Amino acid sequence: MTYYQMIRGVSKFDLRLQMVERSEEVGISQTAREYKTTRNTVRKWRERYRQKGLRGFEDRLRKRRDLREVKKKLRALSFIQIEAKDLSDIERYWPQMRILGLPRYQLSARGVRIGGGWFTFAEEKATTNAALFAWYLLGHL
Repeated sequence: MTYYQMIRGVSKFDLRLQMVERSEEVGISQTAREYKTTRNTVRKWRERYRQKGLRGFEDRLRKRRDLREVKKKLRALSFIQIEAKDLSDIERYWPQMRILGLPRYQLSARGVRIGGGWFTFAEEKATTNAALFAWYLLGHL
């Protein structure tokens, strides 16, 4: 069981306290192995405990970046994200793909600023297919 799985079943507070106490007994590396987490995670909770005591085990609120402000600064279509997805891991698609000879990969492009999307499909995951898709897409923008 990993640290992240343990968090779900036990209170985070108790688990973090146990981890810090165990690390003081057997050391950081051994504790990280036992809790199946990283040494940095063990160090983080030890340091927070040293600095703030039991209050150090409370989750910190993270400041969320408002991506809308970042996107406003981009010009339309100045940043396009292209991804490839293997469609064979879709349970209901796999049999149809085999029987009907449908393509296995979906290539998608998304204009980050405007949110527009473009799709194409391919039989194989190859750089050539991605390059052709990008060339075709850029030729029409």
